[in-house]
Amino acid sequence: MTIEEREFLELSQALTGFDRDELAATGQVSAHRATAVQRLGPEPYRRLLAALAAAAGEPDALPEGPEREHARAVCGLWYLGHWPGTGDEPPAAGAAEAYAAGLVWRTFGGRAPGTAAPGFGSWAHDPEGER
Repeated sequence: MTIEEREFLELSQALTGFDRDELAATGQVSAHRATAVQRLGPEPYRRLLAALAAAAGEPDALPEGPEREHARAVCGLWYLGHWPGTGDEPPAAGAAEAYAAGLVWRTFGGRAPGTAAPGFGSWAHDPEGER
């Protein structure tokens, strides 16, 4: 893992409430970091890192403004698997893997619809133990 990815994990841990290991286990660190840097731009991304560091890693301490909006967008990327957009920028679809790995599903122990077992046609069979 690169230094940049470690920085992104620290940022993401503060924003999402999930620890670094849980975030890394999604397999989305590199992809989400690349999306954030591309969508925000390198300089606004660096300002976000600096602002969160200045806020002692507390997202709620970020003042209203671009960095807070960017923090919300990165958080949305982790939870929903797509870029929610910032300012006048429209949302952008993410990869299917990002959707399936979205943190929203982990918050209640579920899985993204259409991405995991029981699979197609499972409704046609009685649930096990319910006969």
